[in-house]
Amino acid sequence: MSVEPLLLSNVAADDDLVGLSLLSHHGQQAWEVMQMIKDALTEIQLDSSVLEWGGEPCLFVARHDESATICRLKNFGVGIAEPFNDASA
Repeated sequence: MSVEPLLLSNVAADDDLVGLSLLSHHGQQAWEVMQMIKDALTEIQLDSSVLEWGGEPCLFVARHDESATICRLKNFGVGIAEPFNDASA
């Protein structure tokens, strides 16, 4: 499988993926946590893959499943760092 970053300004395609990484865990523990997250998504029939990205595990989900993924993670008490727009800039 090949994964390549795209600019957010590109037109969304059916095969776009969103990558999520951990801010709180690293190394082997991060791989174990990502597997638990992947299993939690599988329980609600969301496909995902855990791949190495920059030396750490990264969870990839289809862009159209991003909202359901975030909702599932928040239900498990996972803190999500989300991008925001600074209206004062």
